Amino acid sequence: MELQGIQTDVVNLSILINCFCHLHQLNYAFSVLAKIFKFGYQPDTITMTTLMKGLCLSGQVRKALHFHDDVIEKGFKLDHVSYGTLINGLCKSGETRAALQVLEKIERLNVKPDVLIDLEVDFGSEENASIVYAALAVAEPNPLIIFLVLVWFDKAITLLTKIKDQGIQPNLYTYTLLVDGICKNGKLKDAKAVYQDLLIKGYHLDVIMYNVMVNWLCKEGLFDEALSILSKMEHNNCTPDVVTYEIVIRALFKNVKNDKAVKLLCEMIDRGLL
Repeated sequence: MELQGIQTDVVNLSILINCFCHLHQLNYAFSVLAKIFKFGYQPDTITMTTLMKGLCLSGQVRKALHFHDDVIEKGFKLDHVSYGTLINGLCKSGETRAALQVLEKIERLNVKPDVLIDLEVDFGSEENASIVYAALAVAEPNPLIIFLVLVWFDKAITLLTKIKDQGIQPNLYTYTLLVDGICKNGKLKDAKAVYQDLLIKGYHLDVIMYNVMVNWLCKEGLFDEALSILSKMEHNNCTPDVVTYEIVIRALFKNVKNDKAVKLLCEMIDRGLL
């Protein structure tokens, strides 16, 4: 760029860093960062997050963690996206304890996550999964509510029982993610057991939880059960939304159950959802 006489600024240099990171050319990316400082520019949060992500994508998660510490020490500000990127990389590399330490730093630094960090992570052991779940599954007023969709496999219900025995009561958001995670691993029967247990214990389920159950029942071809949940939602003080109907109607049409699909379409019209 300099040889061609193209004027550089922090924006195009940051774009260049992003390109090098995606190409796993981290040495070049950090050389460009050095140029930014040399020219007297101030890199922003996006630039620093890009470099952390580049390190994580290249399998250099520990270097990403050290870079994070260096950035904070030098007074740069990071946001929830930055921390989501770092936590993602740490968890996927099995560094669960380091991920927890980062979570603690977020709270101390008064960073307020406003997104759901949804990760599919294999924590490598029941112990590690228990540690992370116990730390993250607490209900409000904890200001740091970041939930992970864990790859629970056969230990899902065991872990949930163990955590509850320790006096930690997961909230509905956690249960919803847990149910979805169990379903993703082909354990619909176990997910249904968790769902039924919540109903028995008087949880006020929201439309998101119902949509998760309806979605997986439809995927497994259990249309009668899905329609049964749909019909019971309002009895349980929860009104089906457009997503609820769309899930069921698409599945019915796909499986040539046209009469039932049309009936639900008419119901949507009557409710003013179409």
